[in-house]
Parts: sequence; C-alpha cells; structure tokens
Amino acid sequence: NNYEILSIPENVPGRFSVFTSVGLAPLYSLGIDISKILKGAREMDKICQNEDIFKNPALLNGVIHYLYDQRGHDISVIMSYIESLKCFGEWYIQLIGESLGKEGHGITPLLSIGAKDQHSLLQLYMDGKKDKIITFITAKKYRLDEEITFEDLNDEEISCMLSNIIRCEQEATEIALTNNGVPNVKITLDEVNEDAMGALLYMYEMQVGFIGELYNINAYNQPAVEEEKRICWNLIKQL
Repeated sequence: NNYEILSIPENVPGRFSVFTSVGLAPLYSLGIDISKILKGAREMDKICQNEDIFKNPALLNGVIHYLYDQRGHDISVIMSYIESLKCFGEWYIQLIGESLGKEGHGITPLLSIGAKDQHSLLQLYMDGKKDKIITFITAKKYRLDEEITFEDLNDEEISCMLSNIIRCEQEATEIALTNNGVPNVKITLDEVNEDAMGALLYMYEMQVGFIGELYNINAYNQPAVEEEKRICWNLIKQL
C-alpha cells in the first residue's frame, strides 16, 4: 500500500526509545516540534559529557541517588508540581524499575503530584520510615495561570497568581522535608516545552546509565520481564 516504514532499532529497549521513531513519529503526528525535542537532548548530551560532577546533572543526580541507596534510602519519589508531567513520571517509574532492578540491586520509583499528594502521602514521606529521597520538579513559568482572590486567616483579601501559590506549596514542602531529615533534590525548568522535555528525558536516560555502572549491572536489558513473557506465551498456547 506504499506505506512509509520507520525502523525500530533492535538494540534499543522500549523505555529508551523516546528519541527513536517509536517516540518521535507519534509526537510529530500530534503537532509537536520534534526537532526541538532532539535539540534539547543534544544540548543535554554535551552537558553530560562533562567530567566535573557538579557540572554534569545526570552524573550528580545519579551519584546522589546511589549514595543514598547505600544508606537505606532506596525509594525514589518524583514529586512534580507540574500536572502535565504526570505521564513523564509514569515513564520514570518504568525507566528506573526496569533498568536498575537486577541482581539484588534497585531503587523503587514512586510518583507524586503536588500539591495534591501533600494531602495523601506527605505524612508518610515526612514522618514515616526514612527510606525515601524526593525529587521536586517545578517550573519558572507555567503555560496556564490565573489570578485568584481569597481571604486569609485575618479575613484580609489577598490577590495573587495561582502559580505563585503552587510555588509556595512546593517550597514549604521542601523546607519541611529538609527540617525532618528527608533528602531531596529539585529540578527547575524554565517552562514545559519541547526543548526542556528533550533535555529532561535525556538527562534521566543518562542518569540511569551512570547508576547502572555504579551497581555494575546492565541497565539496558530486562531479563526478569522476558521470563514472564515466555511463561505467558506458553500459557496462552495451552488455551
């Protein structure tokens, strides 16, 4: 039927395929500027070549998580204060779980959305078992914003932008966690756009590779998952 065929690299696992046709073709069909996504990834790639750990965010964040894992903080929580990054957080869960959960090693990934999960999980994060490290994700500029007016505890009327309230929620949570000895890091995007997402996705792919080297494991296979698939196919054949 004269369909154009896009190749899928055989040596690229699904969780790393966002920068291949697997991820780019659907994004292009949705009107996303994929050239900007690739531009952001290329710029992050240059940064991640820096041997100075403090100038290499993927290496720095990877080492931080690795060292805290050695201290018993083996649960990594992405706490995004950007609602639209919920799907990014779900990808992060697969990336971390499938890449690093091998040979007795691994970090358990969790996703929280601020400020919503301050009312459901923050009690656990702050006062529960000290086995977590929190990563805040926020933005300097939100694509949608709204001025709201409300009354404070003294019945005085206050007007401010909703984005500023969200930032205050995040900063208050960050300070409270720090005061209670819960390790945390923060990633601040200028705004959520193609360039930023390309850089963010690439940074985490590199970070997982660095952590895999520290664990001395192959971060790019998934032997346990393949075993489940083989068992499932055998069961299907018996139907």
